[in-house]
Amino acid sequence: MLLDLTGAGAYELGIDTDASRARDHLQGQAFSEAVHTKMPDIDGILFDSRLTTGGCVAIYDRGFSTLSSTPPIALVQSALLPAELTRLGITVRRKRGFA
Repeated sequence: MLLDLTGAGAYELGIDTDASRARDHLQGQAFSEAVHTKMPDIDGILFDSRLTTGGCVAIYDRGFSTLSSTPPIALVQSALLPAELTRLGITVRRKRGFA
Protein backbone atom coordinates (compact mmCIF):
# COMPACT_ATOMS: atom_id res chain seq x y z
CA MET A 1 0.00 0.00 0.00
CA LEU A 2 1.56 3.28 -1.16
CA LEU A 3 0.55 6.87 -0.41
CA ASP A 4 0.27 8.58 -3.80
CA LEU A 5 1.62 12.14 -3.74
CA THR A 6 2.17 12.39 -7.49
CA GLY A 7 0.67 15.13 -9.63
CA ALA A 8 -1.64 17.24 -7.50
CA GLY A 9 -1.73 14.62 -4.72
CA ALA A 10 0.51 16.50 -2.30
CA TYR A 11 -1.39 19.75 -2.91
CA GLU A 12 -4.78 18.08 -2.47
CA LEU A 13 -3.67 16.66 0.89
CA GLY A 14 -2.44 20.10 2.00
CA ILE A 15 1.20 19.07 2.23
CA ASP A 16 3.57 22.03 2.48
CA THR A 17 5.61 22.53 -0.69
CA ASP A 18 8.77 22.54 1.44
CA ALA A 19 7.99 18.92 2.34
CA SER A 20 7.52 17.89 -1.28
CA ARG A 21 9.73 20.20 -3.37
CA ALA A 22 12.41 21.88 -1.24
CA ARG A 23 16.11 21.42 -1.89
CA ASP A 24 16.54 20.84 1.85
CA HIS A 25 15.06 17.43 2.60
CA LEU A 26 14.43 17.90 6.33
CA GLN A 27 10.70 18.68 6.07
CA GLY A 28 10.14 15.90 3.55
CA GLN A 29 11.93 13.44 5.79
CA ALA A 30 9.89 14.60 8.80
CA PHE A 31 6.68 14.17 6.80
CA SER A 32 7.71 10.68 5.71
CA GLU A 33 8.60 9.74 9.28
CA ALA A 34 5.17 10.93 10.43
CA VAL A 35 3.48 8.82 7.73
CA HIS A 36 5.60 5.82 8.76
CA THR A 37 4.72 6.25 12.45
CA LYS A 38 1.05 7.23 12.22
CA MET A 39 -0.05 5.16 9.22
CA PRO A 40 1.22 1.60 9.81
CA ASP A 41 -0.74 0.22 6.85
CA ILE A 42 1.23 2.45 4.40
CA ASP A 43 4.33 0.70 3.01
CA GLY A 44 5.78 3.69 1.17
CA ILE A 45 5.23 6.89 -0.78
CA LEU A 46 4.88 7.62 -4.50
CA PHE A 47 6.13 11.11 -5.37
CA ASP A 48 7.44 13.23 -8.24
CA SER A 49 11.13 14.10 -8.46
CA ARG A 50 11.66 17.79 -7.77
CA LEU A 51 14.34 17.86 -10.47
CA THR A 52 12.82 15.87 -13.32
CA THR A 53 9.18 15.44 -12.23
CA GLY A 54 9.70 11.75 -12.98
CA GLY A 55 8.01 9.18 -10.79
CA CYS A 56 9.80 8.05 -7.62
CA VAL A 57 8.94 5.64 -4.84
CA ALA A 58 10.19 5.37 -1.27
CA ILE A 59 9.56 1.96 0.29
CA TYR A 60 9.55 1.62 4.07
CA ASP A 61 11.28 -1.37 5.65
CA ARG A 62 7.93 -2.96 6.48
CA GLY A 63 7.09 -3.15 2.77
CA PHE A 64 10.17 -5.11 1.71
CA SER A 65 8.69 -8.53 2.46
CA THR A 66 5.98 -8.04 -0.18
CA LEU A 67 8.38 -7.03 -2.97
CA SER A 68 9.61 -9.36 -5.69
CA SER A 69 11.92 -8.90 -8.63
CA THR A 70 14.00 -10.61 -11.23
CA PRO A 71 17.62 -11.38 -10.37
CA PRO A 72 19.88 -8.34 -10.88
CA ILE A 73 22.35 -8.24 -13.74
CA ALA A 74 25.48 -6.18 -14.16
CA LEU A 75 24.70 -2.90 -15.92
CA VAL A 76 27.26 -3.57 -18.65
CA GLN A 77 25.41 -6.81 -19.50
CA SER A 78 22.14 -5.03 -20.27
CA ALA A 79 21.22 -5.31 -23.94
CA LEU A 80 19.53 -1.89 -23.75
CA LEU A 81 22.59 -0.07 -22.39
CA PRO A 82 24.28 0.91 -25.69
CA ALA A 83 21.12 2.47 -27.11
CA GLU A 84 20.44 4.39 -23.88
CA LEU A 85 24.01 5.69 -23.71
CA THR A 86 23.71 6.93 -27.28
CA ARG A 87 20.29 8.47 -26.65
CA LEU A 88 21.58 10.33 -23.60
CA GLY A 89 24.86 11.36 -25.26
CA ILE A 90 27.00 9.51 -22.72
CA THR A 91 30.48 8.30 -23.60
CA VAL A 92 32.02 5.52 -21.52
CA ARG A 93 35.80 5.41 -21.36
CA ARG A 94 38.16 2.94 -19.83
CA LYS A 95 39.44 3.72 -16.39
CA ARG A 96 42.61 5.73 -16.56
CA GLY A 97 45.46 4.57 -14.45
CA PHE A 98 49.17 4.58 -14.05
CA ALA A 99 51.34 2.03 -15.78
